[in-house]
Amino acid sequence: MVGYLVGHAICAGYIDSIDTKLNDWPLIEKTLYHDQKLIDLINMNTGDHKHVTDVAMWDGTSNDDGNLAMYMSMMNGKKKSKSKYNYHGMLPNLVFNYLKHKTGDQFENFLKVVFQKHVKIKNSVIFFKHRWLPFDGQANSMFYADRYDYLRIAKTIMNDYQKNNCVGKYLKDIYERRIKKNTTEEFEDPAYNPSKEYGGYFHMGYSGLEKRVIFGMSGYGGNSILIDPETSTITVINSIHYRSKSSSKYHYNEKKLLIKPIKNRKKSKL
Repeated sequence: MVGYLVGHAICAGYIDSIDTKLNDWPLIEKTLYHDQKLIDLINMNTGDHKHVTDVAMWDGTSNDDGNLAMYMSMMNGKKKSKSKYNYHGMLPNLVFNYLKHKTGDQFENFLKVVFQKHVKIKNSVIFFKHRWLPFDGQANSMFYADRYDYLRIAKTIMNDYQKNNCVGKYLKDIYERRIKKNTTEEFEDPAYNPSKEYGGYFHMGYSGLEKRVIFGMSGYGGNSILIDPETSTITVINSIHYRSKSSSKYHYNEKKLLIKPIKNRKKSKL
């Protein structure tokens, strides 16, 4: 959701482009995120792998409560390593709060325009807010919507891409500037969720669909959405649990449900 909002913020004039540096934000001064381009932050490609993991900072401090002021204080003076894909939840929170910083007192209205007017959600969608944190850190990228509104969001992403409107051009840009993951991490989520490539907080480069333009989202318990705008196909798995290594109780055939319906479709003229 944060990656999609970045496109809307650019199109609304709050941010210049995906090559913008976040240097106008005091929160990241003296950290390794200073003087880096937005595209590297939304590609999880900032060279922070020596300092941040998926769940913790280098000293073992958990990084899942969204306390950005504390984390950025800990990152003070840390140096960037060679850029490579490093997945963790702190970067979406960082960029989401940068959007909050750039939109200022229009932040709530900005979200309303995207979700209510553009996507036309039917029910409430929710981002977490930590009221007890400092202002630069109150917004949290944890997002909730019902399955129908998730599908509305996915369909809107597909429509934007196909219409080649401003947000659609942004989606094409982040696809062209996707990066290889080159990771050996093991995931208990469905085998096709991690994918081989990444761009703008979307999974890309799915096995069996390497030649297709795919925007993928995956969530807790095996929830998955794959969007193929070139064949007008969206595949969705709504799941409460996913099998672990020790149990096959909640197993389903993700290849059959996610990949084949797209693989068997022919590209349409846009």
